[in-house]
Parts: sequence; C-alpha cells; structure tokens
Amino acid sequence: MASLSSPWVEWAGEYTKAAQAEALPPNEWAARVATAAAAAGERGDVQFSAGLAEMLARVVLSGESSGAAPAAAWKYAEAALAARLASPALLLTLLSSRY
Repeated sequence: MASLSSPWVEWAGEYTKAAQAEALPPNEWAARVATAAAAAGERGDVQFSAGLAEMLARVVLSGESSGAAPAAAWKYAEAALAARLASPALLLTLLSSRY
C-alpha cells in the first residue's frame, strides 16, 4: 500500500504518540489534529483524510504499543471517526487488510 503521508499527517503521528504517553483525552487530541490539518491547508472541512486513516491504522496495529497505549490508540481512532477526520470504511479496510 502506498503511503498517503503529508507533513501534517507525519506531525499527527508524532503528536498521537506524545498524546498517548501523556494520556491526553481523545476529543482534545482530535481537536488539535483538526486544527493542524486546517492550518496545513488540508481541505476546508478536513473530512475523511486518507493519510490520517492510514496513520491511525498503523498506530492501532503497532507492535510498539504496550500497557494502556493500545486502548488509547483505539480511543483516538474513535475520536477521529466521530469528528469526521477519517473515513470509517477506509479505516476498517486498512485494519482488516493486516494480520
């Protein structure tokens, strides 16, 4: 699968790791990611970013996560879906295509 990464998505990946380590509430994480995406010029309403869905799938499936981190990754993915930052269908496809 080709990477759909852009600088703001790379930032979002690093920010997600830091947010997990700090136990930042998922809705605060989603608000900050949406603000960063808008500032980076990602579509006006920032809905359904394919790059963000790919990054979230990587974080959720990452073998590096331990302890509470996997649960936090799912909560961030849920917050992104609720805020319409990532497509539910695309995220599900990315998650189900890996084993």
